[in-house]
Amino acid sequence: FPSHDTFDLVANIEATINGVVVEDFTDYTLQSQVRDPKDGLIATMTCTWIDPTRGIARITAPTSTVNWPLTNAARMNVRLITTNGKVISSDTVTFEIGKGPTQ
Repeated sequence: FPSHDTFDLVANIEATINGVVVEDFTDYTLQSQVRDPKDGLIATMTCTWIDPTRGIARITAPTSTVNWPLTNAARMNVRLITTNGKVISSDTVTFEIGKGPTQ
């Protein structure tokens, strides 16, 4: 991911609870953060449902990424919170934050 770019990710969210695939996320809240390799917080992301009945969500950085540190091991995941407080975390994704050639 090039530093300075707009972070805007559309994701297909999948989850299981007790072995049962969740098919409708209407009553679920989303959370996501980006962290550096030493677990320092880079950004708390803005998460919205595009279509919760199909598990389609948008994850964006709430501000510019211009000050994001350059790293080859930034990490993020998505946390789903049910209406009764159960928490389900996605797998962690590792990605690079680097300088793009056009600045």
